[in-house]
Amino acid sequence: MKILSIVFGVIFISALFIYYISTKTIEISNTEFEIEFENSKIQHSIYTYKLLGLRDNSIFMSKKEMIPFLNKWKETIIYTNFYNLSKKTQKNINQVIDSSSNDGKIK
Repeated sequence: MKILSIVFGVIFISALFIYYISTKTIEISNTEFEIEFENSKIQHSIYTYKLLGLRDNSIFMSKKEMIPFLNKWKETIIYTNFYNLSKKTQKNINQVIDSSSNDGKIK
């Protein structure tokens, strides 16, 4: 019985680990997106950001967080309505998209 409990415990912890590090897509507010976009301009040791582009009037950005004790990256795709962002942020995002190698569209 004790072995069975240990096996179920290991399976449960493994499932939590897989869920925790799996990629999630989350819609956030325009204000939160603008803060994350500004954060993307700063070099971080445990975060990386990548602007993914536009799709259906939404702007998408990948935010990866290093999980130090596991030495793994947890990725979250964040998005919001591009046209509800401030004009300054829209302009800055367009400059990043224009300087990238793709056309700024997510396929």
